[in-house]
Formats: sequence, C-alpha cells, structure tokens
Amino acid sequence: MIYNDIYEIGISFYGKDVDLTPVNYSFMISDSIYSIFPKAKLSINDNEGLLQQYLMSVEGTDIELSFGYKNNFIKNKYVVNTDSIIDSYAGKMGGYLNIELDHYLKTHQRKEMKVYKDTISRIIKKILDKYKFSKININDSGASDYYYQPFINDFDFIENFLLPFSFSNNSKSSPFYCFINNNNEFNYRNYMSMMNGKPLLELKQGTNDLSSISPTNFSKITRFRTDTKFTYEKRHRKITKLLENGVLEIKEDFINDYPDIPFGDLPLILPDRENFTGSLQLFDDESTLGKKEINMGMKIQSMRNAFALERLLLVLPLNVELLAGKNVNIIINASNSDKSSDSYSGEYLIERSFHKWEGQSNLAETTIIVSRKSMQKLDTNIYPVKSRLVKS
Repeated sequence: MIYNDIYEIGISFYGKDVDLTPVNYSFMISDSIYSIFPKAKLSINDNEGLLQQYLMSVEGTDIELSFGYKNNFIKNKYVVNTDSIIDSYAGKMGGYLNIELDHYLKTHQRKEMKVYKDTISRIIKKILDKYKFSKININDSGASDYYYQPFINDFDFIENFLLPFSFSNNSKSSPFYCFINNNNEFNYRNYMSMMNGKPLLELKQGTNDLSSISPTNFSKITRFRTDTKFTYEKRHRKITKLLENGVLEIKEDFINDYPDIPFGDLPLILPDRENFTGSLQLFDDESTLGKKEINMGMKIQSMRNAFALERLLLVLPLNVELLAGKNVNIIINASNSDKSSDSYSGEYLIERSFHKWEGQSNLAETTIIVSRKSMQKLDTNIYPVKSRLVKS
C-alpha cells in the first residue's frame, strides 16, 4: 500500500492484503549479524476483535511485512510466535493486538539426518538449495572434513555445527557471521569482507534545521556498550592441545591478535599480558589440512562476540538500505566544532538495524547499532594519552 504518496507500508496474511490503513497499526523489524533470523513486532488496533476472529494472530500464521519508500522498500515473511491483548474492552475480544513474529524459516525448515564431506561454505550452499531468498551472499571458507547433521533443523546445523569452525585464509583471521537481514538476504560472511570495499552510504550529523532532514543525516548519536563478559575472557587466553605423544601443548593469544592486520592505529581494549582471563581447548587431531583449519576456525570464531570493541547507536529518518552487515562511513562532528572528529569519524559495520513505523504519529524511523575494531591514532599534542596506548 502506498501511503501519503511517500511510503510503501503493507501487511499481508496468507498472501491477502490486510485492509487497514497504516494509521491503525505500528511495527518494528530488526536484524543482527549475531542472529541467523530477523524478528518483528506488530501492534494493531483491533477494536472489534475481527482480526482475531480471522485467526490472524494464531501461532504459526504466515504474515508478510513490506516497508520503505514507494520506489525503494524491503519485504520479509514471518510467522506468529505469540500474541497478547492490551487496552481490551469489557466483554469484548477487541483491543490493541500485539504480535511477536519470527522469520518464517525458523519454523518452515526441514529436520535432516545427513553426513557431509566438503568445505563449510560448499555445505551451506547445498543446504540453501531448498530455500528461497531475495539474495545470497556467501564467502568461501575451508575446513574440509566430515560433518554430521544429527536429525536437527538445517539452520540449527549451520549455527551450531558449521559456523563455530569456519575458517578462510582470505579472512585475515576475522570471524564469520551467518544471518538473514530484514530484506530476506542470506549472509555467510567474514568481518573483513563486510568491511572491505566502498561503504554503502555516508552518514552525517543533522542539525535542527528542517532542511537537514534526510535519510542519511542522523538526529541522535550515542555510545552503545555491551557487557564486559563478552570481552573479558578473550583478553588473554591459554590455548591447549593434546599432542600425539601425550604432551599437552600450551600456547596463548590476545584479544588484539584478531584480525592479523589492524583496521586502525589504536586498539580499543588492551590485553591483560600478566594474567590469563580465559582458555580454549582445541581438537587433538590435525592429521589433515581440513582438521588444522577447523582448529584455526575455533580460535577465530570464539572471538565473534568480542571482535568489535567500539559501538555507536544512531537514529535517522527511515532508510531501509541500512541493514545488518552493511559498511557505512560516518562523519561525526568534533565537540564544539563544525569540523569532523578524526578519532570517531570513519567506517563502521552495521551490527543491528531496527526499522520502525508508528501509525498514530506517522513516524517512520531507522535505528542502527554500528561497530568497529579500532580507531585512528589520537594527536598526543592535543590529547594527554600515554604513549603505550597509541601503539598499534
């Protein structure tokens, strides 16, 4: 449905458009490089309870959402996970119907019992032959070996039996991520490949002037922090492996060893070089190249949640091009200046995107969480930073 001659906003229910104007409902769709499946939340003004009578909110119901501008919009299919009613009317089933949605493949996939003998990326390509996506982006990976799918869903197999061992000589020791974005695009990509190449867009800081309102100008920016539990154990690890002669081999690594080439001059978290903060035990068998690469993949993939160390949250007018896994160049003004900040401006990876429609206020908005591994070196003539902190 074209709304206000600007937006494409639509809800379909088993292939049939829901006959509601967008002012009567709100929704948010979200994706993340850390989760295979995107999600959505839908809130509908169902005063008379008609949508419930038509069983729209029954668990397992197929719902498709489209959102964007009339010439540029995204679309994805979901299934109802659960629903609830708020502000219900006495003696009626009507009220605001809140529906939580999962991507349709979370329940529309097969359980299989199979064995594969191939590289991980080729196995994933074989699995995806059964499914439809708007686009498929797969980076080649090695770690050729036997992989057993023990009668579980295909995407559980990918997430728990393939992704943790992914390795490529071209990834520069950066981890792989597997996710479906808000436009139903499947991605199996390493961090290096997502950050390489020309940024999708340049995002700038907006002003209070109405003329500065643009899908590429952010109105809000703030630091975004995750719990230290994601990084602490990775700062200095003891890596162990039992050799054929029964000797326990002990090595060590540090959080800043990944990737093996720096993205910037200043690491954002210093490793603890005096104390071990975590450990990882590798497989004993390295009799083939594939098995060696599995162990290398284990070391790198275990860094996935600790790989990006600096995060920002940005709010913009609706921009459906901003999806998880996209690389953007962000221009951030320095404090009390119209000039850009050398330390904060630069290229970031979109980790999560949230696209929101609020019907009652006619608000279409995008929120993204972006991250990077390191930052540019600070000018020590201006910033009193100890010299040991500005060494790469």
